[in-house]
Amino acid sequence: MNKYFTLIFLLIILFVNAVVILSANVSGYENLLIDLTQENHLFESGTFLLLFVSGIYLIIKQKTSSEHYIRAFLIFLSLISFIAAFEEISWTQHWFEFESTEYFKENNMQQETNLHNFIPSVFFSTVIYTFIYATFILLPLLNSATQNIKLLQNRYIQILMPTYTMTLVATFAMSLQVYHIQEYIADVATTIACAFLALVVYVKSYKVRTKSELLLLLLVIASIATFMLNNSIFYITNRQYEIREFVLVFLYLVWVSNLVNRNKYIQK
Repeated sequence: MNKYFTLIFLLIILFVNAVVILSANVSGYENLLIDLTQENHLFESGTFLLLFVSGIYLIIKQKTSSEHYIRAFLIFLSLISFIAAFEEISWTQHWFEFESTEYFKENNMQQETNLHNFIPSVFFSTVIYTFIYATFILLPLLNSATQNIKLLQNRYIQILMPTYTMTLVATFAMSLQVYHIQEYIADVATTIACAFLALVVYVKSYKVRTKSELLLLLLVIASIATFMLNNSIFYITNRQYEIREFVLVFLYLVWVSNLVNRNKYIQK
């Protein structure tokens, strides 16, 4: 992850922690988290913008690859980015407030003009989050910890492989959750385990790690503690999950940028 993305991630961590601490502890800021995570406010708008920028970036950069299947993959990711961007704002319904058709009113769980709310939210989130844990946290940490797995050393897998810093972004995103409800104890345990594994990998490979990675790791661990201590302001249905979604989309933009740059380097 280049220094600009690293700086942006650092600012995101500090900003989110400030919002949580102010909302939970300072009089007059009780509604700050609620306000920022409302529809069309900072985090939803930021999620749309990052997805839209990712789509444009991929369209531009696909021309730099000499391999047709990689160009096709980048075009596919661009299409996914644009679709996800407009799904986020219900195809501009959030902006222009037009009424949904009867079909969407009857079948969409939020009666909005989008496709993702046709899928039960528990199933949708379970699939997405399982994918994040597996591909952006566990697999990269395994790759960082050992070089003995031949499959992971495949050229194309290495192009796709998230970096150690990206695992920290993913871990921070997944730490934005409720901690005080028993039904979510497995999610809490998984998040803490991922942070612990990231720490173990850092210690094991500290000679090739950077000071910025150590700083981000410590801030992610501190963030988990902060969210646990101030978790009374988090709700099951929204708030922290809007921020999580924004951070995951930021991670996606970082990953596609890294994907393009790695492919360019390998082709030289």
